[in-house]
Amino acid sequence: MIRLGVCLFLCVVLAGSAWCAPPAELVGKAYAWDSDDLVIDGKRVRLHGIDAFERYQMCRSGGRSWLRGMEAWRALQDLVAGQHVRCVLAQVKESRALPVMRCYAGELELNAEMVRLGLALECFRFSRGRYEAIEEEARAARRGAWAGTFETPAASKGQNYCAPR
Repeated sequence: MIRLGVCLFLCVVLAGSAWCAPPAELVGKAYAWDSDDLVIDGKRVRLHGIDAFERYQMCRSGGRSWLRGMEAWRALQDLVAGQHVRCVLAQVKESRALPVMRCYAGELELNAEMVRLGLALECFRFSRGRYEAIEEEARAARRGAWAGTFETPAASKGQNYCAPR
């Protein structure tokens, strides 16, 4: 009887892990949870290959400071507002228990756009250079955080997951 109970328990646990696998694609209305996470169709997802500024993160330029992270969050919210958003799984391993996805508002890739705006940095460890040219363009044009000085989002959290290449 105990063996039967153990077998049933294992079957439920193993089957449950398949049921909880991240979706391959999500489509619907979305809103920005923070500057690199979206909620789409009620499910929170992480944008793949980028690390955006945290809401509390300050940047400095021309002797003044501002909340670059709040600007990043608002920009992502503006990009998805009223849009039909599609997210596709980009990484099998979850980040912070969230599916890691590449997301699009129409034809615009949101991950790339946040880097282009200078409001997120490429996380080369995961992107493998996908956004390298876009980040260089943002840096050269002094867009977003590149207009001044800043601490990387990972460093501001005391982490090293997006170390430079």
